[in-house]
Amino acid sequence: MHGTLPQLSPAPSRTVPMAARQPQSPAAPDGADALRVLWRRRSTVAGVAALILLATALVTLAVPESYTATAEVMLMPREAADTDGGETGSGTGAAIASEVEVLRSRELLRRVVRERQLLLDPEFNPAVRPAGGLFSRLGFVATPSPRELRIERQRARTVAALREKMSVRILGRSRVIEVAVLSRDADKAARIANALVQDYLAQRQAAVSRARARTSDALEARVARQRERVEAAERALENHRRESGLAGDGGAGVDAKRLGDLEAKLVDSRAERAKIETRLAALRRGLEESGPNAVPTGLRSPLAEELQAQLAKLLRRKWEMSPEYGPRHPRMVDVNAELEGLRQELAEEGRRILSDLRGELEVARAHEMTLELELGEMRRKTDRQADARTRLRRLQRKMEAEGSLLNTLSERLERTSLSQGLQQPDARVISAASPPSDPSTPWIGPVMILAFLTALLSGIGAAMLMERFDRTVATPDMLEAHAGLKVLASVPSGPVPTGRERRLARHAISEPTSDFAESVRCMYAGMQNGDPERTPRSILVTSALPQEGKTTLAVTLARMLARERKRVILVEADLRRPRAHRFFGWKPGFGLAEYLAGRVPLQGVIRRDRESGLHVICAGEAGRDPGRRLSGRRLALTVEALAAHYDAVIVDSPPTLPFADARVLAPLTDATILVTRWRKTPRESVALAARTLRDAGAMLSGAVLSRVDSKRYRHYDTADKPIHGRALRAHYKG
Repeated sequence: MHGTLPQLSPAPSRTVPMAARQPQSPAAPDGADALRVLWRRRSTVAGVAALILLATALVTLAVPESYTATAEVMLMPREAADTDGGETGSGTGAAIASEVEVLRSRELLRRVVRERQLLLDPEFNPAVRPAGGLFSRLGFVATPSPRELRIERQRARTVAALREKMSVRILGRSRVIEVAVLSRDADKAARIANALVQDYLAQRQAAVSRARARTSDALEARVARQRERVEAAERALENHRRESGLAGDGGAGVDAKRLGDLEAKLVDSRAERAKIETRLAALRRGLEESGPNAVPTGLRSPLAEELQAQLAKLLRRKWEMSPEYGPRHPRMVDVNAELEGLRQELAEEGRRILSDLRGELEVARAHEMTLELELGEMRRKTDRQADARTRLRRLQRKMEAEGSLLNTLSERLERTSLSQGLQQPDARVISAASPPSDPSTPWIGPVMILAFLTALLSGIGAAMLMERFDRTVATPDMLEAHAGLKVLASVPSGPVPTGRERRLARHAISEPTSDFAESVRCMYAGMQNGDPERTPRSILVTSALPQEGKTTLAVTLARMLARERKRVILVEADLRRPRAHRFFGWKPGFGLAEYLAGRVPLQGVIRRDRESGLHVICAGEAGRDPGRRLSGRRLALTVEALAAHYDAVIVDSPPTLPFADARVLAPLTDATILVTRWRKTPRESVALAARTLRDAGAMLSGAVLSRVDSKRYRHYDTADKPIHGRALRAHYKG
């Protein structure tokens, strides 16, 4: 014991501590160091990423494997058929796009469903799918309704399922169409893809054959009618010769020659009229069959040809844009509007040409009537012989014209019959579907790569959010900004696990140059503020909340000062949770509570630490109301007396916020140290504790950041970071 034990007498005036700083609002961040944040939160990043990757892997592995089989069909360029057939080439973009829709048509799919009996396949028809799983065994799966079991509905759903599992696309700018079918069975996928292609080719070939048959039948009917007309012309010629007695043309006079010329003109006029009538009938039929705004066929005018050329270019443009844009894309809508406008202009041009043809027909008819009147005039001027010769020539020309037309129709019929017999397919399979060896889904590689990127970004986002919403004190700047106190030191964690208090207390003595001991020494030096004469005699060590390391710092500071041959006494004023005796390996005994109750004198509660020479007053047993023990005048006199006798009185106080004890003890001491646990104490709690102590009249000397993890602390951008770095590790011993 350092001399005589103190008597309860007033002490000299208290040393005036340094002025406490006013709380400051945290400075606005000038840009967080993302790499440091991620490294500090690397466990969060790794944990979130691992969970997402694991969940993705489980979901991906639970997805059944599916196989995609593809078949390729090439459309051959079909030459334009005759005008009666009305067929166009199959190599244009619109034609190829139309064939794609034919391949996806429900009629073709219904045929494949019927031929391949997909109605009985559970993969395509859910109605025949066997019930399974836990819910089915427990009876939670409802029985399908009669409406669901109707064969028509099942067939429609099977067709819809097949349509969802197939895709049809044009390969680039070629005439090749790819048909792909997805199924859980590789062989089944290949069979269905080949069936779709074969049924499409058969349907296409049948349609072409029917169109050519209709063309051939129409030509045969026209040839038969024309043959009858030729025979009638021949009979008329022979009858006229026989009735008129003319064997030939004979020597016709001037009138006969003029009459012949008029007849020739009349024949030409009638032929022109017939030609106009034929064109008019064909154009009218085309307009009636194609509708009011559709594009009629058979238009022959410079404007019509120009509009048709523009229409072809616009259709090709639409075909080129269709793989990239959907039907509702603004550019596709504009193209469709332009197409509609061109079709309307073509229809309007058709109606204009129709009107012109009607006018030409009227002119031709009027011209024909004029010739007929003139011919009648001439006939009345000529004799019957001349009339007979004229009629003979007319009949001969008519017979020749009818015969020429018959020859033309007969040649066309012969060519059509020959081409029908030698008909070549206009589409063929260039690559039949074969069972794929590797599944197309699930895409484990791409999915896991995407999942890895997603998991990494999610982990980074979670780390950033945790950093953003972390409200604990992690740096001296944060502590100074929220508490309004200067930071005396950032004390690293002790060299032994929490709970082994005796070994921790000895460490500061056995290893006085360790980083832990040096930090406590810096804390005490910071309280002197460069002036040893202004060192406070009595120091209160408190914290905002429990478990922040205040008792450890109080014991360590007291033992270190005692080892420096100073008269030091440690007063454990935390009567609610006494722990000081554990640091010295003592058993519980009489302490401050018994002394304040008057049961034991002061000399009876002071113990001595043999290793350091420190005097200690433990808490003792306070009973049910520890706060009442500290509120009396006796404690204030005791602290003043101890401060007068000892060089330093270290008072270990209960936490400030949950209990009022620190508010009672703080005005009794010369200085108060607020201990804050690194990355545990909320910033708001620190600020409230500092404000509470100031309101209670405490002389706040500063704050201490305790239990700092040196390895993790190096990843913060703080001014005292080098103190905890590797560079100074060699300067510490122990």
